[in-house]
Amino acid sequence: MTRYISWTAGKGVSPVSRPFSHFRKEGTGLMKGNVTGRLAGLLGALLLLVQTPAQAAVTNMRVSTSPTKVRVVLDLDAPVQYKETVDGTGIRLDLDTKAAKKFVQKPKDPAVRQIDMTPQGRSASRLQVTLAKEGQHRVLLLKNPDRLVLDLYRIQIIRQTKDLGNGLQYTYWQDDMDGKAVRLYALTLAPGSGYYVKPFSAALDHNGRGRLAQAASATGARAAVNACYFDTDGWVIGNCKWEDTFFGGDDTPRSALARDKEGRYSVLQDLSYRGTVKLPGAVELPITGVNRQRLAQDLIVFNG
Repeated sequence: MTRYISWTAGKGVSPVSRPFSHFRKEGTGLMKGNVTGRLAGLLGALLLLVQTPAQAAVTNMRVSTSPTKVRVVLDLDAPVQYKETVDGTGIRLDLDTKAAKKFVQKPKDPAVRQIDMTPQGRSASRLQVTLAKEGQHRVLLLKNPDRLVLDLYRIQIIRQTKDLGNGLQYTYWQDDMDGKAVRLYALTLAPGSGYYVKPFSAALDHNGRGRLAQAASATGARAAVNACYFDTDGWVIGNCKWEDTFFGGDDTPRSALARDKEGRYSVLQDLSYRGTVKLPGAVELPITGVNRQRLAQDLIVFNG
């Protein structure tokens, strides 16, 4: 096989005065092997370049706040993996990706002091969050586009249950309701536990104000809960009805925990006490309170 390759004229030699001198005959031996080897090497380099995946990078950091949490978002150009470390008020996420640059934010929020996103060499980065106090958080890896999300909750979600023995169980819950803490204290009695529930006055031997802890201790109760209580002027706040008898009544509509005849519990809204006393001569007088201090123009029912 015969082929021609290009040849460049030497210095001072005009290709025009030497027609066809820029072509010369070449065989298929050593030269062909060198060219083939170079092409194979170039093809291998191209294949290697195509097969090597591009390393992910953190391209941006965003911070937003809401009543329930502070959210940190890292924008990524590829999926990443991370290692989490928590030490008191510090949260650290070590990412197996580089960062385009250093990001620092100090949100105007009392829950977070500072947020730093810093490169760690050429192929790693670190997200460091310093909180004002210890709290709960959650990490999410999102797709389309790739993002790492760190949620910092203002209020801790707590579920605690303690066995007090003899069929009595104590439960404490704390949850978040639009940035406000909602707490629940509950006692659960097992069937045949031997415990019973009854209302009593916090003032013990008379109707009036008193400290709940002292009243529980004086009566020997394992636990006590405010059903209704007196304001500083003697006004009853809340309603307490036990087995068809009112032990405290409030004419201001309020929410209440109710238990029906089947033992099912529910929270009812806008409950208030309404009562009347019928006197001879078709006279009816409205009852303004139950088991509380009598104020001016009050008609109080005492049945405690």
